[in-house]
Amino acid sequence: MYAVIICIFVVLYTTVVKSQCPSSLKVNITDGITGENYILHDGIVYVLGQYEIIDDAIWGCPCSVKPCIRKCCPDNEELTKDSQDRTQCVSSNYTLDVKVYDGTHPVKEQVDFFTIHGAQCSDDSTIVVSTKFYIQKNGYFFDDNAIYYPPDSYCLDYYNGVMIALICVKPLKTSYWALIIDINVILSTICFIVTAIMYRLILTDNIILKKCIISFSSSMCLVFISLIIMNVQANASACKIFGFSFLTLTVFSFFWLPISCIELFYLVLVPFENRQKECRWYYYIGVSSALSICILAVSLFSGQFGVPDIPDTFIRHPSSCKYDVGFNLITTKWIQKNDNQEEVRNTYYWIQNRNNYKFMCRTYMVIIFASLLWCAHLFYDKDSSQLPLDVLEAALGILTLAALVLNKYTRREISNLYRKKPTVAAHSIPLNSMATPATPDVESNPFFPNNHANNAGENNR
Repeated sequence: MYAVIICIFVVLYTTVVKSQCPSSLKVNITDGITGENYILHDGIVYVLGQYEIIDDAIWGCPCSVKPCIRKCCPDNEELTKDSQDRTQCVSSNYTLDVKVYDGTHPVKEQVDFFTIHGAQCSDDSTIVVSTKFYIQKNGYFFDDNAIYYPPDSYCLDYYNGVMIALICVKPLKTSYWALIIDINVILSTICFIVTAIMYRLILTDNIILKKCIISFSSSMCLVFISLIIMNVQANASACKIFGFSFLTLTVFSFFWLPISCIELFYLVLVPFENRQKECRWYYYIGVSSALSICILAVSLFSGQFGVPDIPDTFIRHPSSCKYDVGFNLITTKWIQKNDNQEEVRNTYYWIQNRNNYKFMCRTYMVIIFASLLWCAHLFYDKDSSQLPLDVLEAALGILTLAALVLNKYTRREISNLYRKKPTVAAHSIPLNSMATPATPDVESNPFFPNNHANNAGENNR
């Protein structure tokens, strides 16, 4: 099941976030110098994946090599309007001089932009003129409405001696993707609610892992509700309130995923210290709250002053995508180590019945993998990839319900709860005088301590 889910998401992810170069940002490099797996043109080296061959012509994507901007008119020309109020280009002595900003703060260093000429927009876009804007170091356009536009969505030039920007605005509601996104958001909200309720009903013995799932699902439910409210109304105050709620709860929600992994690792690393659950639970709450508040506080100063914004360095750290791989390798090593210790093997039933444990590792890996899609907008902001990404993000709740509730272990617990079958816990019967087999509670909870092997040894002395 998980192999199929992972394969589907890998295919969707690679298809959606594949580096697609819009036609407005392509440059004909057919006359460039061709080498082994590269093409040199206009001082830029294009390697495989940064150019493509279309109808015997080679087209390069300079924006994938260095920051780029678009100039509406060719060099030594500027914008003007004719007698019929149509925009056209005329000769000019102005040279494009772009001031660079970090958010709304000017930067001193010079940025070497690659300039692409043309004011091409898609057919269903509306051109909007802007005179107050901030060109970012990566070539993106930022305005007072806190909206970013990639280089293919705007162009710069002079009009009567004043630099202006022509912005290509494409309404999302004209796309059929909008309906799919809305449906997935509503379904995911319901799925998060169901997941939180189901795990609250089957919460026994103060299991931290189940509490983490409840916290994650509840927070994400509020995140999606905030998203729905922001999409159905345009009140400025409500947008600020629910926008802050959306950002804050998103950060809090994703912290519960690594905490769940840390708890799994802890139970394998320290199998005999499973009594301090309450202490660890409060410790996890403190750590997640402190880190979330710290990130939100730092974000207030990372971009536009006073506007919450997750810092790029937090998401783009080069080791961020290696955590899951390292986590599974380390825990596998400790499983083997504990498996060789007779005292541990006889005390904890999950060492023998490790299928449940492996299932939980795969579950968290899939959920975290899907959550990484939320970071993709930092890298891919083109219209061709943004909407499919929105669909995958909106389906996170559906995946969570399928992975955490509809698996055979959780279904078994819910079934027992629904049928009200009496279960016998290890602590409810005397184990000092007899050896007992694994109880149903042990089967549903692989970390439940089972001391019947040691007790049986003492009784046989």
